[in-house]
Amino acid sequence: MKKIISITKLNKTLETGDKKVFLTGGEFKFIFPEHIDLFNYIKEKGGTTVVLVKETESQIPLEERLEILDSIAQIDYIITSGESRMVDKIKQIKNLETIILNKEFELPKEEIPDIKNIEYFRN
Repeated sequence: MKKIISITKLNKTLETGDKKVFLTGGEFKFIFPEHIDLFNYIKEKGGTTVVLVKETESQIPLEERLEILDSIAQIDYIITSGESRMVDKIKQIKNLETIILNKEFELPKEEIPDIKNIEYFRN
């Protein structure tokens, strides 16, 4: 799985890039058409698409979820939350321009004040 990388490697890769960095995240227990619409929407913005996968107990093992996401062309990089809260992982990503989340997620802006934009995708 080529797109799954650590935060450290992601930050090194993003240091040298001149594209805007967009992040989305979730559990991705199942991939729905709305997820593909979200990935298309982010890719159309012309930047680097990073997907943060929340590690949770699921009938679908994390490895399988990652494998499915790895096969989606619109995604550039995939990172996992590990034991951390998603907000804590987001704070570690350098050069992050915008977070775009599906409508079912809420992210407290006060916890990540350095992020320029938080957008909620509603298709």
